[in-house]
Amino acid sequence: MPAVLFVLTSANKTLTGGHTGWYLPEAAHPYYVLAPHATIDFAAPKGANPPIDEGSVKAFKDDDSVKFLNDSTVKDKLAGAKKLSEVKVEDYDAIFYVGGHGPAIDLPTDQDNIKLIAEFWKAGKIVSAVCHGTAALVGGVDADGKSIFAGRTFTGFSNDEEREIGKVADIPFLLEDKITELGGKYVKADKNWGEKVVVDGQLITGQNPGSAAAIGKALLKALHLAGKQTGWYLPELAHPYYVLTANGIDIDFAAPKGPNPVPDLGSIRDFKDDNSVKFLNDPVVKEKLATAKKLADVSAKDYHALYIGGGHAPVMDLPTDPENNRLIGEFWTAGKSVAAVCHGPAALVNWRGADGTSLFADKTDVPFSLEDKLVELAASYVKADKPFGEKVVVDGKLITGQNPASLAGKQTGWYLPEAAHPYYALAPHVNIDFAAPKGPNPPIDEKSVKVCCLATYQRPTSLTDFCDYTDSDSVKFLNDPVVQEKLATAKKLSDISAKDYDAVFYVGGHAPVIDLPHDADNNRLIGEVSSNIPFETPFLTEMAFDSSGHAERALVNWRDAEGKSIFAGKTVTGLSNVEEEMIDGVGDVPFSLEDKIVELGATYVKADKPFGEKVAVSGKLITGQNPASSVGVGEAIWKAIQ
Repeated sequence: MPAVLFVLTSANKTLTGGHTGWYLPEAAHPYYVLAPHATIDFAAPKGANPPIDEGSVKAFKDDDSVKFLNDSTVKDKLAGAKKLSEVKVEDYDAIFYVGGHGPAIDLPTDQDNIKLIAEFWKAGKIVSAVCHGTAALVGGVDADGKSIFAGRTFTGFSNDEEREIGKVADIPFLLEDKITELGGKYVKADKNWGEKVVVDGQLITGQNPGSAAAIGKALLKALHLAGKQTGWYLPELAHPYYVLTANGIDIDFAAPKGPNPVPDLGSIRDFKDDNSVKFLNDPVVKEKLATAKKLADVSAKDYHALYIGGGHAPVMDLPTDPENNRLIGEFWTAGKSVAAVCHGPAALVNWRGADGTSLFADKTDVPFSLEDKLVELAASYVKADKPFGEKVVVDGKLITGQNPASLAGKQTGWYLPEAAHPYYALAPHVNIDFAAPKGPNPPIDEKSVKVCCLATYQRPTSLTDFCDYTDSDSVKFLNDPVVQEKLATAKKLSDISAKDYDAVFYVGGHAPVIDLPHDADNNRLIGEVSSNIPFETPFLTEMAFDSSGHAERALVNWRDAEGKSIFAGKTVTGLSNVEEEMIDGVGDVPFSLEDKIVELGATYVKADKPFGEKVAVSGKLITGQNPASSVGVGEAIWKAIQ
């Protein structure tokens, strides 16, 4: 059960000599919201029996307030209230400052209170207050010595409310003015005495007595994780790990305390996908976790990028960890990539550059309830169309993902049927070589292998009904020794000259979207085929299917000497917008191919029905719409080069 410390004032006189103390409903209402779910202790600068504001006793006769006055458990807690000097931060998950004019008198300058705020803040724990309780926070500073109000949003008793009750002279400052003076953004309800609660990261503040129950609810919501097991989130490490290691990237693990960082057991229970299960049982991973470095021992000079996985734990320790903030600064100022997913971006919120600018300033970012914090820090926040939809944003060297569905990178490669079908249409008649940006053994899309070898071909009718194949060409292609040799000896694009070939054909899959549009040798080759060969060489592409692997995208960046696209004035096909939507691939690609083809000056054509066969021949440009068109495009190639 989480533990909350209620801090009350020890002051019983205002500056004008009037009676004051802690305000009854601002203790009672949050207390009874929290008491069934949390352990609550009381504390005050002088300890036992902090004084109550008698005016609040007369003014508030609601059930909770009356109950609080007569509750034997509450009476014992008040009689045994700790001195602030005796409080240990590690015993609590949150601190809550009860209002009343008293907190504005003694707590802002009480050194034990100021120390306590700094310790709770540094530990990443919840700091909350209601009404004049917010005045208790004015001496609080972060690890850099800056006011915790600076750059954050607060509420508290407003100037108008203070004037309405005639208490301006009773306190050393007007809270609304003080919040603004310390660099905070002050907000309030539309009307005096209206309910207003503001949550800004680990800070929760309420405006007035009418906000007391609501702040209890906000605290309870924030505490729902307090005391619960958490740690690093399994799929948010496993998936990026295997994407990166498959591409030859060396990976080390690190954590604030070093070896054996704890996983979130719920994530182990909930995620049984291949990569997650593999990660848990991978002896190399186990060794890396067992020997994880302490953040204090890590230097950015030894790495090309920093990745922070999610789970609720990063919200708890990393934002206030000085070594974490040092490391972020080293990577960022060195111009290296900083990436995070889901709750991982919470680790970035407290770092500031030499000019005081947040890492998020002017950046586009995504994730969880960090949404308000990112906007506050001057970022542009974007998200998926639906909760828990995939969303990854790359903004310069900052890479962020919204949630577990946004894990960095899906396995991809060339798409099996879109190589196999044209290959066997052409192989009896022509010589075929393979090439790729990096040459030998280009990766296959593993999903296309599973799909193509498991079931008969069906056109999809919903988001979950994907194309399946048992065609002999796909199975044969996988086991063909000639094909295997051609793949093993595939040429690098840099070694290819168009003069050696009569046609160029681009196989589909996700991968052509990733590397080919920006590959210099690919664009050189397009230019040679399209412009520099003295005879009409057919220029050929094939549209990939699953998850928007679009080979035509390999062509979109090439321009001729006059700056015209290869698509300009041509009739072209490719995966349609409707097909893209049916496979739920819209968010996976940087643009709709159908729209892009039209934008580049072509006439877009398509089959009468989604996933119907369609091949377009326009001079030396031959395109196929989807996997069902791959045999037809092979036949069109053969016809063009006879």
